[in-house]
Amino acid sequence: MVTEQPFLLNQRVRKSAPFEHCSPLVRPCGYRPGAMDSPQRVVLDIDSTEIPVYGNQEQSAYNGHFESTCFHPLLLFNREGDCLAAKLRPGNVHSADDWEELLLPEIARQQKHGKEVVVRADAAFAKPEIYEALEERGVNYAIRIPANENLERDIAELLPRPVGRPSIRPLVEYKSFLYQAAS
Repeated sequence: MVTEQPFLLNQRVRKSAPFEHCSPLVRPCGYRPGAMDSPQRVVLDIDSTEIPVYGNQEQSAYNGHFESTCFHPLLLFNREGDCLAAKLRPGNVHSADDWEELLLPEIARQQKHGKEVVVRADAAFAKPEIYEALEERGVNYAIRIPANENLERDIAELLPRPVGRPSIRPLVEYKSFLYQAAS
């Protein structure tokens, strides 16, 4: 499903000008009213992606993380992979920029329907202002914490690879510990 979304966004870019009319692209991205997670709960996944461009397309920009000239859209999906909202952005913006423009209206919409909302996101969204906004709205969340020295020290015994040939199946280990960020 994710691979189809950049195509949809690229088609919109070619058909409309100027750039500001392209964003936010809300709901036309495969939205289906019946594609809700459950009667009581919805899981929202927010993420950005790269759409490489070739030539001098308006608002495209070089992104050092992706090492390409691109657009860097922000996407919001439900647990089934249905795109609920999207915003086309220049290639040089941070992955989490404009998160509130996509995420907060969808949280309000889901809560208006009486749903419990849970948000999942990667480490780019590990920001105190995002945590605070979600907690103010009673939203549970699972946001990956960026790697740092303290975390790596706490899991150091899990990091070395076992001696010998790698196994056919991935080696997955878990460890439980308390962690509080310094921020």
